[in-house]
Amino acid sequence: MNGNTVFALLLGLSSLSTLTVREKTVTLPLLYSNEAIHNINCGINNCETCITSNDVTGIKDYHLPHNAQLFSAHLKNGKLHHKFWSRYPNGQLIDSGTFKNGIPDGEWKRWNKEGKLIQVRNYCYNRYSRILGEINNQVKHPYFPLSKLAKKDKQKALSFFKPVYHYQPHLSLKERVLHNANQSENYTSLYEKALLNGQYTTYSSEGSLLEDGVYKSGMREGVWVTWDTEQKLNGRGFYKNGNKHKDWRYYNKKGQLVKIADYRNGVEVYSKQFAAS
Repeated sequence: MNGNTVFALLLGLSSLSTLTVREKTVTLPLLYSNEAIHNINCGINNCETCITSNDVTGIKDYHLPHNAQLFSAHLKNGKLHHKFWSRYPNGQLIDSGTFKNGIPDGEWKRWNKEGKLIQVRNYCYNRYSRILGEINNQVKHPYFPLSKLAKKDKQKALSFFKPVYHYQPHLSLKERVLHNANQSENYTSLYEKALLNGQYTTYSSEGSLLEDGVYKSGMREGVWVTWDTEQKLNGRGFYKNGNKHKDWRYYNKKGQLVKIADYRNGVEVYSKQFAAS
């Protein structure tokens, strides 16, 4: 068995010896009571096993009643890598996606406790690395719009790499998952940095569309549409390099057109209001 073999940590395993591997799977159980949460956070139960290897340290596998899983993650060289998922105490998925070297990559989905899909996000590790490379190496003629923006305002450009959810750096991965499992309305990010690239869709708790559009290399691009919670069209228009561009139309709750506006790189250059009937 070679050094890149992925080991799954099986629930019910009472003890594990040191493993000299480069990649591992971590599986933690679901929560069933506040007491169980307390035991995990305080590390006072007898069901905790810590694995230490040449490349990964501090991996913990917790065994709680019923052997249900809280989340499953792969680690490579100490970073989240490959598939990830987590669950609510009722067994419904919280989120699911893929990491590459600690950065989200590809499609990620998020659900509420009732099992309804509420968010679809897409990321790209390759473009994340390439754009950061252009910024950090101060490439004279960068290819990506974010890299070009960094030449004028580096801090603004780097802000596009921040997660779309609130990130709490003082929490461990385990604590973030526990937080999300018990407070679905206040989701905390599993990662510190990311680059959106692809479809970006948000649904209401009832499953109706609220927002739909596309990110390209970290910036909003092309047609974006928003709806209210009653599925009434709210606004429709275009983005270019993260800024509103050209024609935008806005509607009231009755679906009536109340404003049209024309933008150039985020600046409104023309608008017209309409009286609602």
